[in-house]
Amino acid sequence: MILSIIIVILLIIALHRGYQRGLVKELLYTIGTIFVFLLGLFYDAKLGDVLLRLTKQGDPSDPLAHFIAQTIAFWLIMFVGHLTIRWLGRLSHAVTWLPVIKQANGLAGAILAALMMYLGIFLALSILNVIEPTWFTSQYISSSVAQFIVDKTPIVSQQLIDWLFQTKTQSFTAQL
Repeated sequence: MILSIIIVILLIIALHRGYQRGLVKELLYTIGTIFVFLLGLFYDAKLGDVLLRLTKQGDPSDPLAHFIAQTIAFWLIMFVGHLTIRWLGRLSHAVTWLPVIKQANGLAGAILAALMMYLGIFLALSILNVIEPTWFTSQYISSSVAQFIVDKTPIVSQQLIDWLFQTKTQSFTAQL
């Protein structure tokens, strides 16, 4: 029951946020965040090495120093990327403030935000179904909303689990 309430609240928040942002900003934030995250994943090691050399605070051959520098580099990339995305989002306001465009933009943004939240919830539920922590199993069994999300997207969930864990599952919902 609690899981259902949390899922519904998350979807309502996403609808509201998407309507306020609009389609243009929601697309910008979604695509931009994915891009910045991938940028951080691919360039954190290189930037971490540069940070180690610039600060001269750690031995570049030390795995712990490299890990810390790489982590700082990742968050630095994410922070600068997030600021850039927000700046671009503010620039997009000049295009979307017109009355008719604003309502259509808001409605489309709400739909996109809800869809992205649905996919995020689906991903989290699918992973938790495979891991099966005890606290989650009882919540999942009592949550008709969570079961609906997982059961109504079986092809996607099956492919996702196979891809994530390199296995061929019959049905992970049958395990519960």
